[in-house]
This record gives sequence, C-alpha cells and structure tokens, in this order.
Amino acid sequence: MIKKENNLEIIRLLLAVQVMIVHVFHHIDNTYFHFLEMVPGVPAFFFLSGFLIYASYEKSSSLYSYMKNRFLRLFPALFFVTVASSILIYFFRVNNGLYDNDFIPLWTIAQFTLGQAYNPHQLRDFGVGVFNGSLWTITVEILFYIAVPIIAFLSKKVKGTLYILGVLSFLIYAFGPDYLGFQFAMGKSLYDFLSITPIVWGWMFILGIITYKKFYLIEKYIKYFWLSIVPIVAFAFAGGEGVLFENQGNRLGVIYFIFYVAFIVYLAFSIKPIPLKIDLSYSLYIWHMPIVNFLLVMNLSNVYYAMAVTLVISVFSWFYIEKPSLKLKRSGLLRSINNQGSV
Repeated sequence: MIKKENNLEIIRLLLAVQVMIVHVFHHIDNTYFHFLEMVPGVPAFFFLSGFLIYASYEKSSSLYSYMKNRFLRLFPALFFVTVASSILIYFFRVNNGLYDNDFIPLWTIAQFTLGQAYNPHQLRDFGVGVFNGSLWTITVEILFYIAVPIIAFLSKKVKGTLYILGVLSFLIYAFGPDYLGFQFAMGKSLYDFLSITPIVWGWMFILGIITYKKFYLIEKYIKYFWLSIVPIVAFAFAGGEGVLFENQGNRLGVIYFIFYVAFIVYLAFSIKPIPLKIDLSYSLYIWHMPIVNFLLVMNLSNVYYAMAVTLVISVFSWFYIEKPSLKLKRSGLLRSINNQGSV
C-alpha cells in the first residue's frame, strides 16, 4: 500500500526550483551549475508523472473523471501564463514599432493546446529567443495523459506491454539522434518532432508506471534505496556519458537514471514527510522563463529579481488559479497522487 503521507509534493517543488535556478542563472548571468545538472528536474518529472498519473487513472471512476482531473491540474494555470505572455509580447512589439503581429493569435492557441514548442521567427529577438522554451515538456505530458488509458488497455490484453513499450522508447531515445536525424519538415529532423512526444521520453514515464505497479514488491526495500547516492556521487567525480552513464542534463543515461529515481523514491517514502501548505511547483516551472525574457528586454537582468518576481506570480497563480481549480477535482487514491501529476 502506498503511503498517503509522503514527500512527493516537496520533491516536485525542489525539482521545479532546480529547473528555475539552472535557467535563470544560465540565461541572465551565464552561470552553469554542473552539480545541479546532475539532478535534472525534467527526467524526474517524467518518472513521477508515470507513477502519479497511472495511479490517478487506475483510481478514477471513469475516463471522463480522469481527463477532467488532468485538465483542471494543467490548463487553468497554463491559460493564465499564455494570455499574460501574449499581451506582454503584443505591447512590447507595438511599443518598439513592430506591427507584424498576426502570429500572436496562432502562437497563443499553440501554447494552450499541443504546440508549446512552436516559436515563430518574430520571437527570435525577444529575450533569449524562445519565449517559454520550458513548455515543450507540457506537450510531452499532455500526450502522455492521452496515452495512459491506451497503455492501461494494452497492458490488460498483452502481457509485458509496459516492458515492450519501454524498450522501444529507449531504443528511439538512444539511437534516434543518429538514425532519425534526417530533415523531415520545416527544417527539422524526424527526431526533433519525436522528441516532443512520449515516444522518445516514454521509457522514463514507463519506469514510473512500473514502480507504481510493483510498489508492493519494492516497498520493504525502499529504506535501503539511500545507497543509490553512492553511485550517483561516484558518477559526479568520475563523470559519465552516453545512453548508459550520462549524468547531466535531460538526456540521462539509463543506468544513472535508475539510481537517480531510486534515490527520489527513497526521499519520497522513507523520510519523515514534510507537509506543504501550497504547491508552487507547476507555477514556478511555467512562469520563470517569461519573467526571464521580460527582464532581459527591460534591461533588468538580475537573477534575484527574476526568481523573486517568479515566486510572487507563482503564489498568485496557486491561490487564485490553481487551488480553486483543484477544488473541482474528484477525490482519488491519495492527496499527493490526486492533486499532482503536472510537469
């Protein structure tokens, strides 16, 4: 039985802070934190989404209930940041004598649907050149949400479905850049398009699903998972590269990734729970890059301004956008699994 009291919320918050710090310092101060890159937020989010979202689906009373819960967790805050970003872009361009703004409605629709990776050329000179580049993971997450009922159905019909899908995804992840790197459309390779879908990252989600489904087998051993810090530290000193041992950034090697998420599971379920009154992980994630871009174009490029403004807006988003939306969700397996599952 999965513990209702756990540290999943605070882990997600720390992962969002990791992403924010890395991006803010890199884009504003040109500072690169190698040690933070060894605990990347995005792969861990994908793993946790596999764990939490599959649990949410299994405990939902219907497909409608499941999709409703996913929509309420993701889209209200996403709509808020999208509208605010569109207004900011429009007035900035008009104030600078740029009136070719017909792209903004299409960009807005893309940001609120499945086109978060869409970045028109008109935005190349705005800030870092990509207004909210972190949101490519939202596309991956939404597609995973859609895929979960299909995966669950196939798992009941075909034994070993999760393992088959996981291996296929990992093979594309590992060899796609070499064998699928040919130009496909709009100047992008086929792998570029696949990399904003769970086809590439699905093995990380699936490892989370397997962890959830086999939790009853590993639960008594989780207290020993702290030992995974030993190889993690060893990788930190010795380095690692390739699809097996890479220990920095989003494209982690599979062996390093297993040790990494094992330590996350340990922190989640073997450490005394630290309750949180508010959940800022999602809002920190989706707001930090628009703030960075805004400060850059306003010549206020200060990392502490960026993080402070992001925090203030995130608090507003939680209390006035996200929390009211979450009250509309149906109760689920447990608080953390029912109320989480975003990027």
